[in-house]
Amino acid sequence: MKGERPIALHKRVYQWLYAFHFVQPTTGRSHWLLMPTVNIEVMSMALESWVKEVDPQCGKLLVLLVDQAGWHQSKKLRVPDNVILYPLPPYTPELQPVEATWPLLREAVANRFFASMAPFQKKLVQRCRYFIDNPSILKARTSWIWLRLLDNPAYSV
Repeated sequence: MKGERPIALHKRVYQWLYAFHFVQPTTGRSHWLLMPTVNIEVMSMALESWVKEVDPQCGKLLVLLVDQAGWHQSKKLRVPDNVILYPLPPYTPELQPVEATWPLLREAVANRFFASMAPFQKKLVQRCRYFIDNPSILKARTSWIWLRLLDNPAYSV
């Protein structure tokens, strides 16, 4: 009939993959995890994995900027002893260095069709490894002047 949309059978299927990313802005060193879900337990595991990589002897004090996501702020979150979570004000993604890296990850899969989750995940893993091997790319995106000043002992407060 004129003016009516054709009816077509379809089935929408959604699958999710969550990227956890830790980056040291002044060096570009990064740690990536791709997980099937996001919650307090997974965030606790991500923190543990990150600390094991960047400070296996737990001899450093690590400060991590986090947004106001529930899994970042929960009292149930298991935070390693040498980690301080520093919450940023609400609605301020421009203060979070890692936010500047998400477009770099997304561009590897944008406007592409993946028949299943496996090739999608493979492509993201390749991209994460590329950034691990090329920290200067992430440094260029995240090493803002105010962060470099914080990392410089001459500007210590």
